[in-house]
Amino acid sequence: MAKPVPVWHGSVDQQGRLHLQAKALFLSYCRSFMNQPVVLTLKKAARPKSQSQLGYLWGVLYPVLAEEFGYAGYELDALHDACVRRLRGLRPDPNPLQLRVSLAEMSHEQTSEYISDLRHWALTEHGIVTPDADQVEAPRE
Repeated sequence: MAKPVPVWHGSVDQQGRLHLQAKALFLSYCRSFMNQPVVLTLKKAARPKSQSQLGYLWGVLYPVLAEEFGYAGYELDALHDACVRRLRGLRPDPNPLQLRVSLAEMSHEQTSEYISDLRHWALTEHGIVTPDADQVEAPRE
């Protein structure tokens, strides 16, 4: 099995210079590829999903859908799995186990799109109206 590939974070200043976090660790990692060809990919860091998004999804949307679909409260994981499979599908091949796309791998923007698509799907396909995020508070246990 291949070793995991580390991800490095940093920023680019106004002069276009790259400033890495943990630069010494990065340089040490680079030495492990001495005299070998490499590929370096640089991309803008995605905004991570927020606790507000996850709280709205798990504390409001999924409980509303569970009640409407007849799921018990302890079946939210199964509901989540079914919804993500329906709206986002499976991971790309090779995927012999038919694993679905993971919410854990989604950025803030992708999670917002999923939430919007989930609400739209619930309304258009099932007639389920879900509250806006700013119009509800999740129940406290």
